[in-house]
Order: sequence, then C-alpha cells, then structure tokens
Amino acid sequence: MPFPQWGDVPTWGLLVGAAFTVVFAGRAFNSQSKQLKDQQATNEKLAEVLPLQADELRESLDERAREKEYQRRAQASKVAAWFEVREMIPGKSASGLEWGAHIRNGSDLPILDVTTAFHSVKDPGNGQPWTPEYAADMVRPIRVIPPAGERFIQFHDSLRSQEKISPHDYVVSIGFTDAAGYRWRRDPRGALKDGTSSGGMDVTSFRPGL
Repeated sequence: MPFPQWGDVPTWGLLVGAAFTVVFAGRAFNSQSKQLKDQQATNEKLAEVLPLQADELRESLDERAREKEYQRRAQASKVAAWFEVREMIPGKSASGLEWGAHIRNGSDLPILDVTTAFHSVKDPGNGQPWTPEYAADMVRPIRVIPPAGERFIQFHDSLRSQEKISPHDYVVSIGFTDAAGYRWRRDPRGALKDGTSSGGMDVTSFRPGL
C-alpha cells in the first residue's frame, strides 16, 4: 500500500483516527488490567478477613447465648435444698429431733409449686461414688416460698420407722417454678437442671428415671 501524499486529507484523517483508537484502546486495556488486579487484591484481602469476621460474629453470638442462659438461670441458681436433722420444738418429740428437707429460696423473687422428694444414699465404699435411690416424695407441693424464705419439710411418714437417720443416709431433690415461669429441679446431687423432660412434660417429682 503506497504511503499517502500530504494532500490526501481523508487518508491522513483515517490514519490519525486509527492512531487515537489504538492509544485509547491501550489506555482502556491498561485501566481494565489495573482494575482487575485491584479487584483480585481486594478479593484476597476479603478471603483473609471474612473468616476472622465470621469467627468474631460466632463468638459474639455464643457470648449472647451464654449471657441469656445465665440470666435465665439467675434466680433458680439461688434456690437450694438439703436433708437436715434438727432439734424440734420442746415437747413435740420424745427424741427432741426431727428430720426432713430444708429448702431455701435465696433469691429476691418468690418460687412456686415446690415439690420435694427424698432419696436414700447407696454408698458402696472403697472409694466408689455414692448413688441416690428414690425413697418417697411429698404429694402436696408448697404453693409459694417468698423471697429469702425457707421451709422445712418433715420426713415422709412411711420412712419414720427407721431407728437411725442422718444427713449421711438421705439426700433431697426438689422441683420449682421461678418468677419468670421456668420450671427447674435440683437433682439429688444438687445439680440445677431444666425441670422439663425431653418430651416437654413438666417434671414435678424425682421418681426413678427422671
């Protein structure tokens, strides 16, 4: 193709336009390449940061769940019960002693529908852990124990024929409802647990298997 003459204006115009097209195309390509590299760098940084943010979010949610559960158990954690032998009011017992369950509501709110059960202690000795065995429970629950209130539940009549009774021979479990309506239980070892079974049935006593 012959080189265009100076007087050939249209041809020179085409050449100049083509040159500008090449320049702008090169700049556009370089710009796109830079944007692609920047995007890749950003993606790499996100790939590093996102797992950390996910871990932080997970920890935050776990902490909120723990705090919520702590608040839910706050009142129930201040309720306790144990087997106790104590002196009776003079003149009411030949031995001067009575035994039963001592229940204490150490919270600032009342607890409701308090049930009580007695368990004999089976101690195999030889360093083996003792186990509770259901003995009897009180059919009639205590309707309300006020804030900072205490109640003493006498030993079940069916068990009073025993000659020797001590805090080493029996333990106590209770069920109760807190002021927020949650049902709880203290098992024979004193552990605080939800007072509903896996099937959602309200647990108001501590017969074997509950």
